[in-house]
Amino acid sequence: WGEKGLTAAASLNLDQGGNLEARAASPERFRISLPETGTAEATWEKVDLRLIAPLLPEQFLIAGQNSGQLKGKWFSRDLFELSGAANLSNGSATWKKEGARPVSTNLNHVGLEFSWRGENLKGKLSVTSGEHGAVQGEFLLPVLASFSPALLPGGPAKISLQGRLEEG
Repeated sequence: WGEKGLTAAASLNLDQGGNLEARAASPERFRISLPETGTAEATWEKVDLRLIAPLLPEQFLIAGQNSGQLKGKWFSRDLFELSGAANLSNGSATWKKEGARPVSTNLNHVGLEFSWRGENLKGKLSVTSGEHGAVQGEFLLPVLASFSPALLPGGPAKISLQGRLEEG
């Protein structure tokens, strides 16, 4: 980070075979704070989802390999734009409730694409389970794209799902 701005890159190779690549840039000169504007992007491949287990409720377990990408810009006043996609392959999800038998399913594929700009978070989701069928959906939520996100009452909201589910 110098007189010509900020350029940063990181590469992480995981023991389980996954990897993460990330970059950030800003045209702003060095100062003792983060730049007010800039860009960032990240890509990852075959990251073991057990790495995020500590971030999830302890009743929920997810396994599989995740690949994806993120691309974004940040602006002054804590605002940003972010878009991306993520895919889970050959995974499973389990919900454990105290005193009840765990509910588990194999996930052949889970895909998520999203775009978060201004006052809208929108995207598409698809889930395929060899045991239980498939579901596709779209969503539009009134959430401010800010480092202090807020749900905007009265904003446009839409969630639609379609698919075929079978009890296993």
